[in-house]
Amino acid sequence: MNPEQNIIEIRENPHENYTDFYMHSDKGQLTSSIDLNTLEYEIIDYIIYNAYRRQGYGKELFKFGVDHAKSIGAQAIIGVNIVSRESINVIASVIGEDKVTIEKLGDYTPQGKDDNSVNRTKASFRYDTRAL
Repeated sequence: MNPEQNIIEIRENPHENYTDFYMHSDKGQLTSSIDLNTLEYEIIDYIIYNAYRRQGYGKELFKFGVDHAKSIGAQAIIGVNIVSRESINVIASVIGEDKVTIEKLGDYTPQGKDDNSVNRTKASFRYDTRAL
């Protein structure tokens, strides 16, 4: 799997103090924003469509977001509203478990469902790109 081959479109939406990014492929999407004052890059949302889950595309898309953040000079990458246990696993495998703060570890999303509305995970992460 090559994430660059899977990315169909990257759209930028510049504002005065930040820029939003929308990355979309036939397998999923990632929404992010960079604060132009602090250079914090927030991964706001990322989702892999149901038919492509558990095949490694989530990890590839998340890595693509991390690489994109680094390529535009982000000093930190953050995520403040992680609600799926699957996402926690992906994020920890890419940036390290020590960068993830878990407030509540919910159940895995049932097969065939878009989310786990019964027992959700609540977590966040912060990854300092300068520490490399």
